[in-house]
Amino acid sequence: MQTQFLDNSIQELPFLEAEDCAMALGFFDGIHLGHQHIIRKAKEIAREKGLQFALMTFTPHPTEVITPDSTNFPYLTTLSEKVKKMASLGVEQLYIVKFNTDFCHLSPQEFVKQYLVGLRCKHVIAGFDFTYGYKGAGNMSQLTEYAQGEFEVTTVAKIERNHRKISSTLIRELVKSGRVDLVPEYLGQFYEINGQVLSISSQNGDTDSIIHVITSCFLPRPGVYTIAADINGVTYEGTCIEIHTFESHSMLVLQLDSKPPCIESSPIVIKWTCLRQEKPLLSTKPIELSSAVI
Repeated sequence: MQTQFLDNSIQELPFLEAEDCAMALGFFDGIHLGHQHIIRKAKEIAREKGLQFALMTFTPHPTEVITPDSTNFPYLTTLSEKVKKMASLGVEQLYIVKFNTDFCHLSPQEFVKQYLVGLRCKHVIAGFDFTYGYKGAGNMSQLTEYAQGEFEVTTVAKIERNHRKISSTLIRELVKSGRVDLVPEYLGQFYEINGQVLSISSQNGDTDSIIHVITSCFLPRPGVYTIAADINGVTYEGTCIEIHTFESHSMLVLQLDSKPPCIESSPIVIKWTCLRQEKPLLSTKPIELSSAVI
């Protein structure tokens, strides 16, 4: 997969060598089952028409630009993880557009001309609620008109589970409320975050261990959770027994069923499976973070 970052007008960038493509559009935070349906549809159209399979996403989230005084946006997926997932889904050309004040002031027509026609889109695929242009003035029903015959448009209808629209907002609400057990119904897998191991100590001899983890990812509310931790390619079952939230990061205290060897400073992926208890099992003092790297 080729990945290209765009932070200016297409007309000012050397991208005229772009191939004719079928392009999926969206922010795709979490890449949930609804997103995956859009991406599969775009891949199918690209294959049928002999076009390159492209996808366009944006960074940062528009909320962070439109409302700069708001708190950090609760991303379900980091940009690096999103890129990896797109590659695994078969995307051939990934465009990551910098969402800044200049970009958000583009009219719908300017967005279409510069970022769709300019990148040789021949078929555009997006969800029914995708908007574009200044204040989201452009919608999917207008896209065919703005295309002026340059490309075709496929609008993907709303996808529901349990009479609820699958959306990143819904998944964030489930995570925030602690209902991580329900997340797979909409995300397609358990919610996962990335972090870094700070320290490890034994408990009950060598049968299990306590580790401290630092992360800047969006987390469930405080409580005791059943988790699985992937460290250096090995998966350990365990429990998250404490969550400490600070201004720019959080500290997790995990109790694993076995003691991983030599894991200080190692990256860790934590999978959240269920909330077991409303309150932490024990109280520990957060360790000094001054030397930690997030």
